Amino acid sequence: MAKSTLTGLPLAGAALAGALALTPAGTAWAQASRVGVTSATNGDPLGKPPSDNERVLRIGIDVQANEVVTTHDNDRAHLVFLDGTSLTVGPNAQLTIDKFVYDPNTKTGDLAITATAGVFRLVGGKISKSNAITIATPSGTIGIRGGIGVFRITGGSTIAAFLFGHNMTVSNNGQTQNVTRPGSQVMSNFGASPSPPSLLPPGGLSAAINSLETGNSSNNNGGGGVGQADTRAASSGFSGTNTGGPPPSGVTPPPPGPPSDPRPGLPPITPTPTGGVTPDPIPKTTQTLKGFVGGLVVQGSTHGHITTTQVPLAATAQAGDLTLTTTASDSTAKGIIIVRNIDRTLTSPTLKLPIGVQAGSSFFQDDQNYISGATAGTGTSTPLIGRTTTVTQDTALYSSNQIPSSALPYVGTGSCACEFLTFGEWQTKVTSGNTTYTVSQAPWVAGTVAVQLPNTGSASFSGIMLGQAQNSGSAIRNVTGSYGMSYSWGLGAGSFGASFDNRSYTGAVVGTGGASFTGAFAGSGNVGTLAGAFYSSPTAAVAGQAGTFGITGSGYAASGIFAGNKN
Repeated sequence: MAKSTLTGLPLAGAALAGALALTPAGTAWAQASRVGVTSATNGDPLGKPPSDNERVLRIGIDVQANEVVTTHDNDRAHLVFLDGTSLTVGPNAQLTIDKFVYDPNTKTGDLAITATAGVFRLVGGKISKSNAITIATPSGTIGIRGGIGVFRITGGSTIAAFLFGHNMTVSNNGQTQNVTRPGSQVMSNFGASPSPPSLLPPGGLSAAINSLETGNSSNNNGGGGVGQADTRAASSGFSGTNTGGPPPSGVTPPPPGPPSDPRPGLPPITPTPTGGVTPDPIPKTTQTLKGFVGGLVVQGSTHGHITTTQVPLAATAQAGDLTLTTTASDSTAKGIIIVRNIDRTLTSPTLKLPIGVQAGSSFFQDDQNYISGATAGTGTSTPLIGRTTTVTQDTALYSSNQIPSSALPYVGTGSCACEFLTFGEWQTKVTSGNTTYTVSQAPWVAGTVAVQLPNTGSASFSGIMLGQAQNSGSAIRNVTGSYGMSYSWGLGAGSFGASFDNRSYTGAVVGTGGASFTGAFAGSGNVGTLAGAFYSSPTAAVAGQAGTFGITGSGYAASGIFAGNKN
């Protein structure tokens, strides 16, 4: 699953640039003329603002409220709205942005579009987490909450495909169909009631996706077409490409009603290489992986009082704090995320977050493309200071392939081929009473824990560290680093050295039974703890290791994951 060489895993970045420009001074809720940006194009798509002349939508051109967007045979456009919603417009299409209202403080608003012809792909942003985005067509009105949809409008017919998210509705002729199962479609004809939901047939979206992704490479206004839309959004200076936190919880990337704000979009079509040789398909494996999660926890109040950043006590973590099961037969990805001792005391809350257990809350295409989550408002029995209480959660976990390349592609000082591991991003917001716990765009790692270790000799490991750091008074940053470890199988102990966030550390580790180990380290005026496990591959009983770490110091906090190969 998502096995790949890493030189710093892409993680989602900061909040939307320019979001505050949406509202005039002193106004917390207002409709603005600028509602988004053109992040990628093919050909010469046209935009007609309400009070300006029609112009070609080039990369970086603002999109305005009430603007009419038109494409012809060889035109495509990718639009990113200020709340992170993205809309890909295929050829021979026309749409009008009827309404865009967004409050960046509450991350709520309204987005309404009228589409009269063409093929469109919508990936919901922050607005869609609490309010359905509506698309009015001549043959019905579509509403989509926290998800991904592809829509084809031709003549007097609309076909709406629901690919992921909370739900989709299609209304016409006084009747409404509600879709909650990913991979379903509804057809609606002018003057008739919409059809009941049905599963998409194999290859049922191929023509639509090809029309969205295939462009005229000789005139693409910048070279990569809408297939590189998220990258272009980043280079245009508009940094908010589907960065909603669960989240983004996620879908992204997306889930569950889930990441109501999945970033992923549709997985790209794999091109046939030169010579007509079709590449081997990506496996779709039924399996259970175990691993670790990292990331800083922001603890706050539902009343909006002062928040504090907490570093989970990594020394108490275990392989299996992330358990992820993918099932090929029903295309689901389910699991549990456990965050232990989030304020670094033995009596502090332990969060146990089931994901993917609700209908429509997971997406599993293959071993490199999956999302799993839990819908906001889900009640979960969670240990909390020795008691059992019910919390509400909004959680999402994405595979690394479901995170767009524009999500701040950090290049770390370490690397890890790590074919035996799978990586990604997760995020959550948990509410218990008047307390909230939030993790945004944080890393995770999982694999197959080694069953048997050598009992003589020694080994060395080296790899990458990936996580989040914060200096007092500053924003949380996504950072990387490198580490090395030597380990004596006979002694069941070893030494640890790392460079993370331009700070150097050294320490020791000790085996704790089975394939697990824990340790402590210090340096640069900070102290840290870690926990990890040795992992196997199909060809090696011990191929490498992975784990989680936490660092604290005067005015400094960091948390993340590490992963390395056996040298």
